[in-house]
Amino acid sequence: MIDKLPLELVQEVAFQVSSILVLKRVLEHLHKSPTSLHDHARWLEGRVSGLDSNKVAENRLAVSPERAHPPIRYTIWIDNETCRLFPPEPTDTEEVKEALDQLPDILPRALCALKGLASVQLSADTGQLDNESHRSGDAVLGSLASLPRLARFEVDADQQSPLPPLPFHKLGNGTLRRLSLSGCFSDSPPLSALSALLQCNSDIIELKLDNRHFRGSPHHFHQMFEQVAAGTLHLQSLYLRGWVIKPTPKMIPHTRSLHTLCLLDNNVQYQGELWKLLQSSGTSLRRLTVNYIKSDFLAYLESFTGLEELSIPYPDRKEEDTTEVPRRFYTETLQCHSESLRRLEVLPRCEGSWTIGLNDVNVFDCCTKLITLTVGLKSDDVQPQYSDIDVVVSV
Repeated sequence: MIDKLPLELVQEVAFQVSSILVLKRVLEHLHKSPTSLHDHARWLEGRVSGLDSNKVAENRLAVSPERAHPPIRYTIWIDNETCRLFPPEPTDTEEVKEALDQLPDILPRALCALKGLASVQLSADTGQLDNESHRSGDAVLGSLASLPRLARFEVDADQQSPLPPLPFHKLGNGTLRRLSLSGCFSDSPPLSALSALLQCNSDIIELKLDNRHFRGSPHHFHQMFEQVAAGTLHLQSLYLRGWVIKPTPKMIPHTRSLHTLCLLDNNVQYQGELWKLLQSSGTSLRRLTVNYIKSDFLAYLESFTGLEELSIPYPDRKEEDTTEVPRRFYTETLQCHSESLRRLEVLPRCEGSWTIGLNDVNVFDCCTKLITLTVGLKSDDVQPQYSDIDVVVSV
């Protein structure tokens, strides 16, 4: 029967077995290759005989990747607020506790050995961080800085807790091309550390700073560039949520190569200045997402051609002019990108001037390259009597 079980499950069972003879017998059922059996037996003998954790770690790393994966676990919801993993993690054993104690010492050396590693994503449950976790994070980033091919680094924290105070300045290896930080930035975000990271990684072309559920004092995006030399970066893709964005002379030189821009839930105090500077600098975006629409934004869109993707979620959230801005957008602004626009989303919260009815659908006739269209429809035009009418038939 045991040879019919998944290898990962058998390994999980083997962890709970104390007898080396039983462990070897299990492996004999699984492995026909003498070399494979020898490697596993060597590791198991070391584990039972009490070798130091570094030696055990080295032997475990020698196991082929297809045999090292843990069993697939599933999340089971007990009620609306409680969830558990099945099968449960074997974290209560002495072996696991000992391994966790040694992790800050073993992990950096293990990471340094991954010379071909190009992408790293850290998922941080910041609600459970302690001093030991901070020490581990410091060691991890110090190790990642030694990797010669590391091009993408992402940190994804849970939505309700502050982003972990990682020492980003340690990533000064100069190989990064994509940086993504998602979470709730604290009242004192590590702007100086991020600034040092940007200064040392001039090849970064994609930057994402997703400040979810931001609270406390506003965070100023432009301050990160105060110590970064002009011309250091040539950002091509920029995603910002929950920031104050003031287009200062030290920030603008790093954004002149932008072709993709996403601005969501940001402080809108300086957005008018941003569109004017992008217009005066001749920046022609190809992909754009924004949820605050005013006439200066439309003026920027009308200053160039070639936009391929445009997404406007909730354009009516802070609308001041209830008719002129939507009318101008649909009848004039779209004309400027009629031969390039392939994807368009306009998603108003409520029915109003931004929604489309049967009498308005012809505004998309000019968009000859349009592939995907998502708009809000007027409720009177989607009643049952119109169910057989394709409101976008002319696109």
